[in-house]
Amino acid sequence: MGDTSREKFERKIKYHMTELPSGSVSFLCYFNFGYVYSPTSMEAMAIHAALAMANITIALFGTLANCLVILAYYRNPRLRTTQNMIFLYLAITDLSVTAFVQPVFTVATLSGLLGNHNCILWTLDTLLSWLFVELSLVTITILSLQSYLTLAYPFRSHSIITKFRLNVAILLSWFLVLVKVLTIFLQYFDSLRYGSPCIIGLTVIIVVVTWCWTQRLVSRHRKHIRTTQTPSCAQKVEQKKLLKSTVTAFAIIFSLLACYCLHLSLFLFLDFLNPSRLGSDTYGVLVSLSTTLTYLNSLLNPCLLFWRNTCFRDTVKNFFD
Repeated sequence: MGDTSREKFERKIKYHMTELPSGSVSFLCYFNFGYVYSPTSMEAMAIHAALAMANITIALFGTLANCLVILAYYRNPRLRTTQNMIFLYLAITDLSVTAFVQPVFTVATLSGLLGNHNCILWTLDTLLSWLFVELSLVTITILSLQSYLTLAYPFRSHSIITKFRLNVAILLSWFLVLVKVLTIFLQYFDSLRYGSPCIIGLTVIIVVVTWCWTQRLVSRHRKHIRTTQTPSCAQKVEQKKLLKSTVTAFAIIFSLLACYCLHLSLFLFLDFLNPSRLGSDTYGVLVSLSTTLTYLNSLLNPCLLFWRNTCFRDTVKNFFD
């Protein structure tokens, strides 16, 4: 960012810090989407401290799990398929969240509890969250579409979904997210701050719809197998795979909704869930909790992958044998 943009950014922070009446709320800084509050009661401070410890735990286990996914992909040649390649990209984005974003958020939270309020640190956390969390979300969206196309067109999926096309789709989506974050950071399009909730909402909608279609396809396959007079061993194995795929699909939907519903609610119901109605301490706790839940999804993704993919799981077991 150039000197002009930096001065503009600093002026914007100072302006919002001086425009509020003294003592009205415990106010730290402002950056595009809202205010950051420091807790004033002992109860709120205790909750923030507990959430900071939870973020440390999630960051450690999430970093380990995503590193294992990446190592398993490169150590086992059988895993280097087009379908598994997107899991590699997802692990990279999730690793960025757990290894870089969460530590910054935790340090900013603990510094605030100790009275050292650093607006630049909170701004860095905001920008990194926008960048890497959205990269993870767009990757999950592409993963959902890929899974549906694989089941909907089983004989043509290899020609439709190639490594080159998948690489182009992922890298292009990552580039668009990066451009969006940079434009907000450089203060060019302030309205793009609403892009993050829109990306979260679209991801939830696409994942739910595609997995509902997937479950419908799975039901058709199972019904077709049951109508055969004497199912073969291969058909029984296929039925078990389809059942496992359906259960995994619902787990992915549930984890995504559970991790992002609070964040979306704070944005969609801003007229009711705001500091003036809830109080600065309650609102600050909800924001910190919603942020922690979004980071938790970066730990759940590799855990679900190990649960549903035996080859990944066995490869990781071999690391410790």
